[in-house]
Amino acid sequence: MRLLRLYILFWCIACVSSCSRQASDAGQILPWYDSVLNAGNTVALTDIAAAQKLVQDAYNTRTDAGAVETYYRQLFLTRFEPDKDVLQARLDTMLAVTKSRLQEPTFANMYGYAMLLRAENLLQKKEYEEALNCLYEGKKKLADSCLLRQYYFTLFGVCYRQEKLVEAAAFQKQGLALMAHCGYNYELYREKQAKLNDLGMCYSKMGVNDSALMCFD
Repeated sequence: MRLLRLYILFWCIACVSSCSRQASDAGQILPWYDSVLNAGNTVALTDIAAAQKLVQDAYNTRTDAGAVETYYRQLFLTRFEPDKDVLQARLDTMLAVTKSRLQEPTFANMYGYAMLLRAENLLQKKEYEEALNCLYEGKKKLADSCLLRQYYFTLFGVCYRQEKLVEAAAFQKQGLALMAHCGYNYELYREKQAKLNDLGMCYSKMGVNDSALMCFD
């Protein structure tokens, strides 16, 4: 029933939407698509498959999705994609739709963030050299302090796997500090808690149990 209400909600939005392409061309997602993605985030809290279907079905009803809408569709779907090759294809799409407009700060930030996510995926695939190239390329493009957190979270993972725990903790703390620039929503809250738990695990492995307990609280 909850899912049905959300479907009805965004179909109503579709009927009254008076979006302009100018907003999307300027780097802002059109309101109708933003509403769909917000609905998807809500549904994903209890049913990921239904959330994916909701977003995909909604996008398929429209033909006016530009670079920004395509980017955020793929970004939404990357969050739930278990197949690393499919995930890389989604990230490559995000890079492709932003690459031609890197002279614009909004698109440069979008490109840089996608590059950092690509680096993380490549690390998971153990393609280390390309991953590091993506990591540093992404950092160069980013001017957004909130998005830059991904650079430090990725370096945390690199160092943690290499048992460089002191360096790993320092990178994770830098990433967490940058989250102060992100504002607040439930997704960011969940991300912060997960990153704090990772930091706590790192401290626990180092034997710094007091710091670990503070992260787990």
